[in-house]
Amino acid sequence: MKLRQRVLQTFMTMAALLLLMACSAGPDPVPPKKVLILHGSAPSGAARTFPDSFIRPDGVSGQALSPGDTSRFYAALLQNLLGRYANLRIETRPAAEYTGVGDYVRVFYIGSVFNEALPPALLSDAAAKAPITWIGYNLWQIKDLEGSLSIKNNPTVLASSSAAQVDASFSAVRYRDYLFKKLTRSGGSVVPNEIVRTESLNLNAAVVEAWAENAAGEKIPYAVRNGHFWFIADLPFTYAHELDRYLVFADLLGPMLDRGEVCEAGARAVIRLEGVSPVIQAAQLKTAVDTLVSQQVPFAVSTIPVYKDGDRATVNWAERPEALEQLNRARQAEARIVQNGYSHQYQGGVTLADSEFWDLGTGQPRMAAPEAVQRLEAGKKILGDLGLEPVAWQTPSNAMPPDLYGRVNGAFPRFFERRLYQVGQGEGRIIQGQFFPYPVRDASGALMVPENSNYIGAGRTPADILEVARANKALRCPWLGLAFNPFLLGLPANQGGVSAQEFLKLVTDIRSLGYTFVDINGVEVEK
Repeated sequence: MKLRQRVLQTFMTMAALLLLMACSAGPDPVPPKKVLILHGSAPSGAARTFPDSFIRPDGVSGQALSPGDTSRFYAALLQNLLGRYANLRIETRPAAEYTGVGDYVRVFYIGSVFNEALPPALLSDAAAKAPITWIGYNLWQIKDLEGSLSIKNNPTVLASSSAAQVDASFSAVRYRDYLFKKLTRSGGSVVPNEIVRTESLNLNAAVVEAWAENAAGEKIPYAVRNGHFWFIADLPFTYAHELDRYLVFADLLGPMLDRGEVCEAGARAVIRLEGVSPVIQAAQLKTAVDTLVSQQVPFAVSTIPVYKDGDRATVNWAERPEALEQLNRARQAEARIVQNGYSHQYQGGVTLADSEFWDLGTGQPRMAAPEAVQRLEAGKKILGDLGLEPVAWQTPSNAMPPDLYGRVNGAFPRFFERRLYQVGQGEGRIIQGQFFPYPVRDASGALMVPENSNYIGAGRTPADILEVARANKALRCPWLGLAFNPFLLGLPANQGGVSAQEFLKLVTDIRSLGYTFVDINGVEVEK
């Protein structure tokens, strides 16, 4: 009898423990939602992709392109944008391998290879209004496009370098009461412009979410949906800039994935003081810090551990106590330190005037991974020993061999920068920078704080930054990421200088647009 009681007690105790463990473990994790990106593929020279060139950081050029590589590169950029959402599992493959939607919540087809042969399954699923986003060329291959999707395909005007044709093209996109503008000139040269011209035969069925407009006031659909099917009328990654229709496409990814428009936190902004090395003028840094502290603005400081003038001079923070005092004041005001390389130069170069990890002249890496990691760790130790522990990283000149980013990712939880991305190797590689209008965890796993307003300097004023803020305010959940160099406070206006009053006004004007400045330590992707 006693034995049976002991057995029963043991059983009940184990059952209670199992119940407690089950309760404490919480609900089962939600499985990730699957997304498929289909890129074009064709033998080199068999079909043409648009464009044949990219906007790159200064001096980064000369990569040979092929249609397959170009389309795969667009797929990589799209994957980065989809990193806005934490619970996605993204797969990429050639369009020719598509067999059906299956359990994918959305399929993206990147139509950058003109008239490529497409599998019947893709064409029939698109006609059936499956959850497919069709980007760019080849919409005309869908059978009975008008009957199935209420979309009429009109002749497409192919890219032209003619200034008159480009100026008459549909180079603006109206979306949520803002007119986004495609790039039509770059460095004095005409930028080719083309669009797949369609019309909605039934605006209640084929709903136009964004209209493309030309100078004559005509408009055609830019983003149109029917059922679960979406169509984007060009390749939004080409010649992307801060006021571009690229932002429209990035914003529409939410509705394509059935994400709501609710943005409980409202419009958010993050700001970074940059170019802060041991030789910065203490008075300029003090003015910038005082301005932000007076407005109770959370901010970050991009800090270079060591100043070097080639082999001629080395300056450490301890040798510049006045500048270090202002950096400590910033830290005492809860500013976050962003490590900006080791010395922001290499060999004979001068800090800030030179890059560190990437040669902007040759488009080649300057060092192997072990040396790059050694410099990163040495700089991090210098800042840590000063009580300035960095919480994020910015790559000097925003340029590093893409294969090194994986080594950097493990050293910091966040990255406040624009970054180079690469597809392919050798002569066939493609390297291009990408900016994000919201936080993303890119394909390498790095949490990217948005830096989407570009710089202030010669030819680019605070007014330009405010226009970027207005453009992003049109998006569903706006973010604005900006950087300001205190060095500008000591320059005349004709050299890109900004007065303390203008800097203060920029901060207050951004707030007046409805943005709230937030701490970069709280920046996360959406769940």
